[in-house]
Amino acid sequence: MAKRKKANPWDAVFGTLEFAHAEDGVPVRTSDTELDAFSTRIGHRLPESYRVFLRRYGPGWIHHRIKLLSPLPKPLQHHDLFRNTDERRWLYGEELAASVPDPELMRRAVYFADNDYGDDYFWDPGEVTARSSCEYRIYWIMCRSTNPEPIANSFADFVLWVDQWLRRELAESEFEPTSAGIPFAPSKIQTKRCPDQKSRAAWLAFNNHTARDLARAIRNEGRTEAFPI
Repeated sequence: MAKRKKANPWDAVFGTLEFAHAEDGVPVRTSDTELDAFSTRIGHRLPESYRVFLRRYGPGWIHHRIKLLSPLPKPLQHHDLFRNTDERRWLYGEELAASVPDPELMRRAVYFADNDYGDDYFWDPGEVTARSSCEYRIYWIMCRSTNPEPIANSFADFVLWVDQWLRRELAESEFEPTSAGIPFAPSKIQTKRCPDQKSRAAWLAFNNHTARDLARAIRNEGRTEAFPI
């Protein structure tokens, strides 16, 4: 008899995701190679629940409000964990260092998510909360604030915190949640499509007419400036 696969602590949270597929294109999941390269660059292991999430689902939007970042190739630079972490480390750890309670924390932090208010979310590799799965304490720093607030002890807990926080916001605004689960919209790369025969014919006709009109303007009206060389 096959052994039952041991459940991981994050499975209960990730199992409640509800996927939104508003955009056309192909979801981009993050490979182990990309995750390992980032881990090597920053000098510590990534949280296991974060790795699992990105391998399964890739970067995207939680509740359409929280943008989850990932080490990615160029097509999705706006979700680039490398660039975002470098920029935020400089902002909080250098430019705003005089007003931040712990500049060293801000310089070693990994800024893995943000939102449409301008807030940032990061984990602190100096605060290990689970050694076996290599989880770290996660902080929220609000836009125009220099005081980070601890909100979760793992990436999976962060996903749950986001869901609870935004549901409270909805309740206070007297709006009903649109789903029972945690909405997640994966980021996608737009796929190139071959134009159909009708579209190709229209494009060729347009270009042929343009060339004809230029030739007539030069021949009949002497308008050599219409086709400068």
